[in-house]
Amino acid sequence: MLIYLVIAVVLVAYVFPLFWMGVCSFKTKVQIFDTKPKLVFTPTLDNYRVFIGKASQSNETGAGRVGSATTFIAAMSRSIVVTVLSTLIATALGTMAGYVLSRYKIRAKDDLMFFILSTRMLPPIVALIPIYLLFTNIGLKDTLVGFLILYTNFNLAFSVWIMKGFFDDVPFLFEEAAMCDGYTRLRAFFKVVLPMVTTGLAATAMFCGIMIWNEYLFGLVLGTRKWTLMPPSISNLSSGTEGIIWGVLASSTLIYILPVLIFTFVIRKQLLRGVTFGIIRG
Repeated sequence: MLIYLVIAVVLVAYVFPLFWMGVCSFKTKVQIFDTKPKLVFTPTLDNYRVFIGKASQSNETGAGRVGSATTFIAAMSRSIVVTVLSTLIATALGTMAGYVLSRYKIRAKDDLMFFILSTRMLPPIVALIPIYLLFTNIGLKDTLVGFLILYTNFNLAFSVWIMKGFFDDVPFLFEEAAMCDGYTRLRAFFKVVLPMVTTGLAATAMFCGIMIWNEYLFGLVLGTRKWTLMPPSISNLSSGTEGIIWGVLASSTLIYILPVLIFTFVIRKQLLRGVTFGIIRG
């Protein structure tokens, strides 16, 4: 009973902020600032209508003075494109590198693995100014290619290490048996080995995608006009002349986390086995 009580307390601590954010997204400004918050109230969709260009000019929400539907939809679309492409590239490169490091004898492999891991030791904020100057000078600032290169590099070390661990758990005997049947090394990789690490691919893609989806600092500094991503845009969309409009902030944040929640729900089984390295045992 004590264990269940602790789990319940932790669950409430994590879920309640999301619940309260959802409640506030359906409230007017007056209802949000009420000194006696109520769970039973008359909901409003004005905080959501701002994103489809039909927000009212009511002082109750302030939504009519916040951004535009075009701004929100464009930023959301850019975030989706950057996240999907960067995740695919990082996962693909990490899979190939992890397989090579797992199967082939490479001189100074341990040193190479440590070097790859060391790229994750440096806090990203330390490299902000050099990356900003470099991207500005070579014309990658505020571009799709620039964000793809940046976020792919951020996730590549993580992807390599995770996928190498999964490939290490797959016995080489499976590939040998396939090659004895006439498969080439490449065909054995795609037909035999890769299907056995699908859980690892799901877990790696999930963690890489979450990192990119939630990244704020580099998106704020490097995406100024053409490629402004969603996290920096949320603060701009939720700000008005009267300060922060909490209803719009809550609704925009709720919309932004929905794709991650849906994706996690869809691959929950593979993700559970993946994070526990259960590719063979599952």
